[in-house]
Order: sequence, then C-alpha cells, then structure tokens
Amino acid sequence: VVGVLSANLTESGHWTNVECAWLDEVAAGGLCSYHGDIMGVLSAIREEARVFQSRHEALEHILKFMRGVDQAQQRTQDGWFQARLFYGQGDQGFADFLREELRLPAGIYHLEIISPFFDDGAALRALHKALAPKSTRVYLPLREDNAAVCEKAYFDALRALPNATWAKFVDPSYLRRGTKGTDDLRRAVHAKVYRLWSKAEGE
Repeated sequence: VVGVLSANLTESGHWTNVECAWLDEVAAGGLCSYHGDIMGVLSAIREEARVFQSRHEALEHILKFMRGVDQAQQRTQDGWFQARLFYGQGDQGFADFLREELRLPAGIYHLEIISPFFDDGAALRALHKALAPKSTRVYLPLREDNAAVCEKAYFDALRALPNATWAKFVDPSYLRRGTKGTDDLRRAVHAKVYRLWSKAEGE
C-alpha cells in the first residue's frame, strides 16, 4: 500500500485539521504507473541510510517486492492520467515535471490550489508559465478574526496573474470543529492539493 498524505504524526493532524491523502495498492507481479518514481524514492532513502551506517530491513523488503513489479507504459487509462510520484527527481521543479514528464499541454486545464503555506509567488508563477491554465483558484486560509494567513507578496503575485482569483470552500461549516461554545473553532486547513481539471464545451 502506497500513501501520499499531508497529515503529520500529531494530534491535530489526525483529529482536527482538514487534511488530504492519496492511497493506492500495488499488486505483486503487476504493473505500476509510478514504479520508476517509487524506486527512485526508495533508493534515495537507502543511500541516506548508508551514510549513517544503518540498515533498514523493512526498506529492503519493500525494494524486493517492487522489483517484482513492472512499469506500466500507458500514460492514461479510461480518460484519466495514471498516477505518478514527484519527489524532486533530477533537476526538475514541479512545474517542469508536469510539463515535460507528464506532457500536460498548456492552455487546456483549470488550476485549483489548496495550501496552508505560501512563498513569495515564485512557484505559482512557474506553474502559470508552464501550463498557462484557463483559470486559477487559490484557497485563502483565514484566521478566527477572518484575517488572511498570507504574505502581501503572495497576495499581490496572485492578483497580477491573468484569470486568477482567491477562493473558499463552498460549505463553510466544513471548517468548523463544533457548533457551540468553545468547541466552535475553525479547523486548520493543512491539506496541500493541486487540482487540474478540464471540461468539454457545454458540459
């Protein structure tokens, strides 16, 4: 079982935060669309363990299992892109990985971003340059007093991009931990999601 998730091993990560997770099951002797990616991750962990002169039997078992799995060659299945894992392989940034490895064409997709953390806007500008999305919506995290949890540099960077807007969850009650008293607190959005989607004309 392979998992990529935003939650840390903390009480808030497991009980109160709004988190996200992707889980997949790899079948023994089967095909895996991210076989090369995960082997790269595991090999990097193994090399780091060797630096500290430590050995992890669990890691060796996982590597042995994955050597019995083959790389799936199809990029899409039933109209969906097959899963890939990005871990900073090579010298690529995330935007380059989307454009070059996944060969996502520019000007096709709408972009939605959920994140609790922001830089000065460089990552967002790189995504826009690589994909030229039709529109961009970025979730704006708020404190209890409704002040934006965002640096001014990022706020201005988003406003400078074409067809880019701030967004919020459709149902605000989703972010509440309770309904009355001191339990009625805002849940922290700790999820990190990039969603690319497109629709045919008229749908």
